[in-house]
Amino acid sequence: MYITEIVHIKGIGKYVDYTASKQNYGWDGNMSKFNLLYADNASGKTTLTQIIKSISSSSDISEIRKRKTFNYTGNPSIKLKVNNDPTQQVIEYHGANWNQNIDEIIVFDTYFVERNVYILSPSKKTGDADSVSLLLGEDSVEAYEKLSKLKMDLSSLSGSKGQLIQMRNRATEYQKISKIARAVQIPKYFTPSLSLEEIETQLRGLDVSIEKIKKEMEKLKQRMNKSSVSETFINATNKYLRYFAPGLELSALYMKTKTAIVYGIKVHGYSIRSKVENSSLKRILSEGEKNALAFSFFLAKLEILPNLDKYLVVFDDPLSSMDAARRSSSIYHLCSVANKVEQFILLSHDKLFVRDMLNELTSRKKKTDIISVLKIGHTNNSSAIFTYDVAEDTKTGMARDLKIVNDFRSNVDTSIYSPEEVAGSLRRLVEGFLRLKYSSLGCFDEKQMLGGIINYIEKSADPIFDNDKKYIEELREIKDYSNKFHHSDASSVVETINNTELKTYCDRVLKILLKL
Repeated sequence: MYITEIVHIKGIGKYVDYTASKQNYGWDGNMSKFNLLYADNASGKTTLTQIIKSISSSSDISEIRKRKTFNYTGNPSIKLKVNNDPTQQVIEYHGANWNQNIDEIIVFDTYFVERNVYILSPSKKTGDADSVSLLLGEDSVEAYEKLSKLKMDLSSLSGSKGQLIQMRNRATEYQKISKIARAVQIPKYFTPSLSLEEIETQLRGLDVSIEKIKKEMEKLKQRMNKSSVSETFINATNKYLRYFAPGLELSALYMKTKTAIVYGIKVHGYSIRSKVENSSLKRILSEGEKNALAFSFFLAKLEILPNLDKYLVVFDDPLSSMDAARRSSSIYHLCSVANKVEQFILLSHDKLFVRDMLNELTSRKKKTDIISVLKIGHTNNSSAIFTYDVAEDTKTGMARDLKIVNDFRSNVDTSIYSPEEVAGSLRRLVEGFLRLKYSSLGCFDEKQMLGGIINYIEKSADPIFDNDKKYIEELREIKDYSNKFHHSDASSVVETINNTELKTYCDRVLKILLKL
């Protein structure tokens, strides 16, 4: 499945009123085979992931329904164009459901971790003191949870049936007693609250409900036993675990109980004995290890999936809770997946990761394949998707600050940079320029801030500073303005940035740099 175009997203999360536009955002909504999106946290990254996932009929559409924009008056609306071989189609969502579903979509996100790794207590069946048990796979986890609920329901119905049987026995005895005996010997509290006919009717209803639950439980057991349990799958998962979580290993598959698919997992360095430990993997594994376990399981799932080349695969922050040591392996394997699927979408809050993915993909892709690099930002009270030059944005020092200031003054309402980023760049840009200008004199080290540099220039008797002294007041005004939004200034948390004023200061900074 291939999304060819995102037309609009309205009334979903932070996407209050977004329509793709080349003029407004530099991006016309057209998607490529490879799509890399950078987004700050809380900008709409997860919402976009959930939108794509919800297209599949197997997904939980309520996740999108719950994301209706607060105080949005109309019906939420999403419009996409997809190439579902052999024709391009328009698919739409209008507040309740998609007009059609396409199932060749696989998504890795935080929800995948939560739904695909179910932690059980240490296993007593393996005979291995270093082995604990867990369920892997959404199908197994979902079936296990439903099975657990059905067991509780069955227990409750069985209890009710037992009470009714006792009541029926009493009602039968009551009918056998003569009217005189009832009046003389039977206390009123012994009189059945239901007639024998009413009790029999309720018992028949309970028997039907109990039989229905038993059949559903049997179906769930069969479904769990048919899940991905092959040795090939276990070996594939372990292969990826060696990259992302050395020390963790799926040891075998156990189905002793007939009610759960249980994998044994060896945890290197831990001595977990079931007769002593009642803890679960939630206490034993770090967040990074749990994420790595889910990530390895996901990659193994893709590896054994038939017709992978027909799928759209989405990764939302795959490096979450994983350390830098796994970075290179992640990029390598993600790019391998990207080249095997029909369409690849990666979303990340780490711009350096996006840049490195771009570099690796560029070196490994076919010449005809296109890579779209985008950024989810905020403009006009709505999240929006912009074109994004990640190579330029990840430059450091004055080059990056100059780009930020220039971009904002040229595109105040549609800049991909937040006002806070721009305000911080103003100070650093002037500061860096003056340090560089006088670097040969050794006047200012890297720790010297703009205020100290201005004071030094003002007080110095060296004629080399005479020209700059003409602009002391202008420099001080720029310093005072930008300091209001500097992270070390406690007052910055209550300051509101006026975009028009900020643009004026961008112009002033660029002009004064020409004069200094």
